[in-house]
Amino acid sequence: MNAQHFVKLGTSVRYLIDAQPGALLGGKYVLQNIDKVLELVAQLGFKTTLTTGGFRELRDLRALLTIASQSNPKLDTQQAEELERVCRRVRDSLLMEGEGMSLVRANDPLIVPEKVTLPWVFKHVSLSFWASIASALMAAFLAGLYVTRSQVVREWFELEKPATAHTVERPEKPQAPVTAASVPRAR
Repeated sequence: MNAQHFVKLGTSVRYLIDAQPGALLGGKYVLQNIDKVLELVAQLGFKTTLTTGGFRELRDLRALLTIASQSNPKLDTQQAEELERVCRRVRDSLLMEGEGMSLVRANDPLIVPEKVTLPWVFKHVSLSFWASIASALMAAFLAGLYVTRSQVVREWFELEKPATAHTVERPEKPQAPVTAASVPRAR
């Protein structure tokens, strides 16, 4: 793996994005560049890109273009637009993976491992989801506190009356034991 492989990959992806209607499919043109992208993505170890929908679409598009090249050796407008769309998806995934990030699009299926571990969950579940869970737990806790102050709930669960800021309980004064000396005598 050397810099030349990365240059070839980038050049091939750029060629495919820029391919115009009328570009030759065979020879050193569209199909060869698709093959080079498919080969180099695997060879350079872009594991996330290999599993994306864009990469699968590029493989499928390659098969369709191979069949189409037998009757028409040139790229038509619809094929050029599809090739550009698919290669932009592959390029986006390569750029994100090169930066150490993972790009998952809504129509890309999530590949679930055989064992789902906590590190896997933390990596694949968005921060907004975790914030939603924390908010829901806090809301449930606060609702529980509020409901337990209700008279109906207190009676139903036979709970003690809640202490309020206005209620001050005073301890009773201890009574001195009654003895003969403490009882006043009648005169």
